[in-house]
Amino acid sequence: MNSRKFVVSILAVFVFASTALAATPQRKTGGGVDEKATPASEMKAGGKPRLFVATSAETNETWANPVTRQALENALVNSGRFEVIAGAQRDNLLKEQGFANSDVVSPTDSVKVGQMLAAKYVVSGTCQSVTVDSTRTGGVGGAIGGRFGMGGDRELSSKVVAKVQIQLLDLEKGTVVLSREYEETGGGSSMGTKSSTNKEEAAYRDIITRVAERFVAELGDSVPIEALIALVEGNRVALTAGQAAGVKPGMRFEIYGEGEAIKHPVTGKVISRKTYKYAVVIVESVEEELAWATIKRTFDDAGTEDAVPNPGRLSAEMSARSTGMVTVGSGEGGKRKKDK
Repeated sequence: MNSRKFVVSILAVFVFASTALAATPQRKTGGGVDEKATPASEMKAGGKPRLFVATSAETNETWANPVTRQALENALVNSGRFEVIAGAQRDNLLKEQGFANSDVVSPTDSVKVGQMLAAKYVVSGTCQSVTVDSTRTGGVGGAIGGRFGMGGDRELSSKVVAKVQIQLLDLEKGTVVLSREYEETGGGSSMGTKSSTNKEEAAYRDIITRVAERFVAELGDSVPIEALIALVEGNRVALTAGQAAGVKPGMRFEIYGEGEAIKHPVTGKVISRKTYKYAVVIVESVEEELAWATIKRTFDDAGTEDAVPNPGRLSAEMSARSTGMVTVGSGEGGKRKKDK
C-alpha cells in the first residue's frame, strides 16, 4: 500500500468517526454550552492527549513495521506529553476484535481502534523505502584483490537510505494536524569495518529513532494543552492541567468561552462553535495536576481589550488552551506576537 492510499483511506473513514462521536453524551460547561464527552473534554480536565500508533510499509522487509512502531511509541512516551496506548492494552483489544496481526493496523481499522480506545489522535508512520547505496571494487578488485587476499568484486563502502512519512491525525475533527516526509542516511561502513548481519535493519532502526524524536518535538506547537479554570483568585487562576500534562512555567494560555453551534446548512451536522477570547494568562508555577497563572489581559464579549485586566470576566470551568511560551517575569515575555 502506498502512502497516498494510506492517507486517503484514513481520511475517507473520518466521516464515520465524526458521526459516531457526535452521538456521544453531552455535558454542560461553565460557559453554559453543551460539550461532548470526548477525549478533547478529558484533556480540558487535565488529562494528556490519548493516542496510538499505526504503521505501514511499502517494502517487503518484515521488520519495518515493528521497528517503526517501536520508535514512534518510545519517542511519544519519552516526551511526557501524551498517553500512548500500546503494548498489551492495544494487542488485547485487537485480539478481542478479531485482528489477525497486532503489528499492523490498517488505515480503515485505525479509526475503529481509536474509537474503542477513546483516542484523540493517531500517529501514522509509513516506511516508504530502505535502500543500500554502495561503492564496490569492481574490476580493480578482481585484478589486484587476488594478489592481496581480497578476492574479486568487494564492497568498499556503503550507506543505507530510508524514506519515511509520519503524520498526526485528529480522529475527532477528521484532519491531518502535522505531516512530514524524511529522507535520511545511516549505517555508513567502509571496507575492513565490522557491520551488522542485517545492515539495513540496523541502520533503519537508527534512522527511524532520530526521525521519530524530531517529529515528536514538533508536536508541542501542533497539539495545544487543554485545561479548565478550577479557581479564580485575585489576579490569578488555577488551571486543571499541571506537570503531568506537560505544562511548564512561562506557558501562555488563552481563556475562552464557547457559544452557539455552527451547523452545516444541508446535513445539520455541527461543524464548529463560536468562540470568544476572554483573557491571556501566563503560567507562573506548576504542580503535578495544577498550574497557577497570572492574568495579563482581559477582553469583553466583543473582543475589546480592557484598559486594566479585569478578573471578574473569568469564572471556574471556563476553557483554556496553550498558545506558546513566554519569558517569566517580563510582562508577557518581552517581544511577542500580537494577540488576535
